[in-house]
Amino acid sequence: MDVHSWRGHFPSDKSTTFEIKVTFAPRSNPDECEQQIRVELAGRQRFLDEEDNYVPALHANPKSDRRWQHKSMSQRSTPQSADSHCDDVDRKIVADVRDLKIRFRRADDTVYAVNGVSFQVKAHEKIAFVGESGCGKTVTGLSLLGLLPKSATLSGTIEINGRNLLSLSKDELRDVRGREVAAVFQDPMTSLNPVLTIGEQLNETLSAHAKIGRRDARVRSAELLQLVGISGGSERLKSFPHQLSGGMRQRVMIAMAIAMKPAILVADEPTTALDVTTQALVLEQLCNLTEEFDTSLVLITHDLSVVARIVDRVIVMYAGFIVESAPSIPLYRTPAHPYTVGLLNSVPRLGGNATTYRPIEGSLPDARVEPHGCPFEQRCAWRLAKCKEEMPALKPHGGSVNHLVACHNPVLPTEIRLGRPEERLRRTSTTNMTEEI
Repeated sequence: MDVHSWRGHFPSDKSTTFEIKVTFAPRSNPDECEQQIRVELAGRQRFLDEEDNYVPALHANPKSDRRWQHKSMSQRSTPQSADSHCDDVDRKIVADVRDLKIRFRRADDTVYAVNGVSFQVKAHEKIAFVGESGCGKTVTGLSLLGLLPKSATLSGTIEINGRNLLSLSKDELRDVRGREVAAVFQDPMTSLNPVLTIGEQLNETLSAHAKIGRRDARVRSAELLQLVGISGGSERLKSFPHQLSGGMRQRVMIAMAIAMKPAILVADEPTTALDVTTQALVLEQLCNLTEEFDTSLVLITHDLSVVARIVDRVIVMYAGFIVESAPSIPLYRTPAHPYTVGLLNSVPRLGGNATTYRPIEGSLPDARVEPHGCPFEQRCAWRLAKCKEEMPALKPHGGSVNHLVACHNPVLPTEIRLGRPEERLRRTSTTNMTEEI
């Protein structure tokens, strides 16, 4: 086994350095191993600064193999800034969701799952929905596929390439799924049919949408497996799901999803059931394939380290509302909604201690109660009197039309690391504050 040492510094404190030692197999791909280190670091430190613009500076030990010599950030493949990436007016809008509300009717009550969200997905764009469990991100993603249960009641519009999904018949929806919108779900073992071989399931997708013969479908299926990194594609087609590892099963799901080169790929917690090493490889492959096939990616996750690495834009959801939306770099550098600040501060950091780990107190509001006012008001240290009565509109923040925040009293940049309002700070609307902090 090879042991490699890495050293770096925290952008927020250049004087504090850290060193990590990692053991790799002798023939490990250095780029893949470095990618995994960076994914891990991303979730544990607010890492964006002008010098590195992505992660804490990592430098290979000069005594290590020459393959591990440090490359400047300009030589690395990093996400394009969404400020420029998403402002291109010529880019086609492949998904346009307006005032989407989703309710689940039950015998004795109603669940208010999604409460009037609006967003767009542009061609070739990668966006992420983040938030704690129960915030409505998965339900929103499933609505793009028309896969909600019969108990769901939807209002608003969901347009995919100009077609409103809410007005389509079942047959028309079935044609949209796979061809225009595809999905990779959380647990591949429960998504794949355990009594059918991998080949049969891939062939079914191709036969249903591409209208090709069984022989051609089998050839294409083997090519797809090779494309997602599964060697011996022809032989693997004979395998059943239980005969594959978790990472391989998820790769099969990715192969099925990209088979028809859809306009949008919805990935719902695609790495939750995988170990951290496999996570990085699957995510890298997911990104590479969506770029190769000109597919937009909608990633649903609670893992902020995953989001930081691969997406152009982040949408933060809470209790069925979009509370903040911004390009990934500005969101991590200067979050403005108290909930976003709480999410970032609740992630343990490398070199941190117990005082730097600040979980959000309280829990989500009861989804069976119709929302009134700001849903985060009870847990928010920045709350004003009007927060209890009036839900703030999602509007531009900090002079950027791309950074949207739904908050009456946004977090100041000086308060981000503090995790609470500055003491005795008299801000605008102080007469509306419930109490002096």
